[in-house]
Amino acid sequence: SSGINAEYGEFEDVETAKQVETGWSTAFFGSNVGIRCPSESNSSGIIRHIVDDVKEDKIKADINTAFPQATCQLFTRKSDGKFLGTVKVQFGSRGDLVKAMKDKISIGQQKFRVDEFIRRPRVIKCNKCQGWGHIQRYCSRTAKCGKCSGNHETLSCSVTSADYTGCHC
Repeated sequence: SSGINAEYGEFEDVETAKQVETGWSTAFFGSNVGIRCPSESNSSGIIRHIVDDVKEDKIKADINTAFPQATCQLFTRKSDGKFLGTVKVQFGSRGDLVKAMKDKISIGQQKFRVDEFIRRPRVIKCNKCQGWGHIQRYCSRTAKCGKCSGNHETLSCSVTSADYTGCHC
């Protein structure tokens, strides 16, 4: 069984314990009530180091032979479209991904290891207000300097690198 285990310590009364037990996700994560670990529902895998002489159709056909519901995305170089030897596979279920990770996938005459594909979170920071989750183009807040925390844009700050002590957030 997977999930989050938490120890709360001791509470003075049962009511406080119940509030912590039922409201921990809101207390710690704001309004994100649907938090779940990516590994619980992720069914995407990644295969690396496929030699470039294997044709795209052969890669997809061999994967679909073993896992008929799987869809494939081949990673290519943007400039010339050359195959980079990496394939992202969206399996039909988490169970298929686990099976592929355990047994490997045959492509041509070779077996390839499958790893779980974990998308890296993108952190977005505004250069105008120094806030998180949006960019300057869509910012309606007042300007906040990233050097001195003054109420002006960072580009117009007169603080030099010698005087710079860091953000006073």
